Parts: sequence; structure tokens; C-alpha cells
Amino acid sequence: MYDFVVPFQMLLQTDGVSIGDYRCNGLDSRGDERTYQTEIVFVRSGAFRIESERGRELADPSRAILLRSGESFQVTHPGPCCDRSLVIGLSSDTVGELRSTLEPSGGEDGGSLPDALTVRCGRSVYLEQRKLAASLERGTDPLGATEVALTLAEKVLAPGDVGHDRRVEEDDRVEAVKTMLAEHFAERQSLAEIGAAVELSPYRIARLFRAVTGSTIHDHRIELRLRAAVERLADGEDDLTELALDLGFFDHSHFTRSFCRRFGLPPSRYRAQAVASA
Repeated sequence: MYDFVVPFQMLLQTDGVSIGDYRCNGLDSRGDERTYQTEIVFVRSGAFRIESERGRELADPSRAILLRSGESFQVTHPGPCCDRSLVIGLSSDTVGELRSTLEPSGGEDGGSLPDALTVRCGRSVYLEQRKLAASLERGTDPLGATEVALTLAEKVLAPGDVGHDRRVEEDDRVEAVKTMLAEHFAERQSLAEIGAAVELSPYRIARLFRAVTGSTIHDHRIELRLRAAVERLADGEDDLTELALDLGFFDHSHFTRSFCRRFGLPPSRYRAQAVASA
């Protein structure tokens, strides 16, 4: 829960775990915000910059944010972009138990979070948190939802697992490219255009982006498009051709192939499953 007023809806509150839906109106925070518990924030759509004493990073649907209990932070927006996130809050006891389980030899420091402000959010984790959000929105057994939330926390916090990636030092030019992609992922910019925007050659920006993020620019853009598709399909989007073109794919077939490759099933089947479970 935050000090400043945001469109935040609590979906589940238990002794050790809380789950909330955060919808930002695109306004920057005051700069003196503080968490009251450990929070894992899954960005479902949009993008924003988050800054704390541990660093400053762009958060988009490819990353999950880790906020420590009592940590001060500030949220700013690179453009006129609204965002939405699922926030899992963990009590200090729950965090300690998770870390001691994941790092049994961690000693007294077992209850601390990783140093990273954001970590990679893999595709399976993204789909799992999206499914959790949908189940809570329609009303579900709190026991099952709590177990899913704890499983997600384990996957994000586990050393060397889904959440942890080793990246070289962040670069402002890479953040600029990530911001550009988050705002314009449906557009078909060329590598030369992207490089020119940060005053680098196509080769140098491609190499730098891959070194910093572990992903190619093309794959990162496709990932953003597909995660936007997941949100719209879950909301019942019925014209797949229009959706494909709207998100920047060449056609329905290109969209379907990309979706199957990433998520293991065609978009029509995912939509049917999401709508049936709503």
C-alpha cells in the first residue's frame, strides 16, 4: 500500500500475503512514496520509471519490480502512458520464510531481498500472474490464490531462477530504447531508426542492447506486443486479424505463429480459456 492516492484495489488480504490491482492514471508520484511491506510488482501493461536508493530503471511487462519494506521510491512516466500492475505484498515473516527456504545457508541475511530493483519476468510467470489476477477479479478461493501468490514469489526471488539475470551495467541509451519500445511497440521502426534516436549505429545499439538486457531488440518488442495481446484476449477481443494489425504484426498468421511460439497455444484457444474461466 502506498502513501499517495492511486487507483488501487485490494483483491485479497491475509495475514502474510496481500494482492492488489494498481491502475495508474499516468501522473508522476510526489517523490516521497514508501512501502509498508515487501512488494513484488508485475507490470501488466504500460511502462514507467521507478527510482529508489538502489537505482533507477524502466519497468514494463518484461520486468517485475522488487520493493523492500520501508523503501522510499518515486514513479515517473516517460510519456502519456497509463499503466496497470498486479502487486503482491508479503509480510516480513513470509519474506523471511521464503528466503530461508530458497537459501537455507543464508544465515541472518536470509530474509533480505536481492539487490536488483527489477528482475526479468519470464513468460510462464507473466501468464501465471495474469491468471491469478483474472481469478481474483471474478472471485476465487482465497486459499488457492494465496498459494499461487507464494509460488510466484518463490519463482521471482529464487537465486538463478526466473527472476534473476546477470546484466552488465545499465546504460542510458538502452533505457531510452526500452522507453521507445514501451511507448511504440506496435510501430515498425527499423534498427537504423532506433539507433539514430540514441545516436548509435545499428550494429552498436543492437550489441549494446543485447549485452545489457540479454535479449535482442526484436525479441523485446515482440514480447511487449504479445503481452499486450494477452491482456486484450483475456478481455474478450474477438477480431484476431484486427488485433494482430493493431499490435504491429504483419497479419493474422504472423501473430498466431508468434503467440504459439511464445506461449504454446494459439491466441484463439487462449481467449476461449480466459473467457470461459471469467
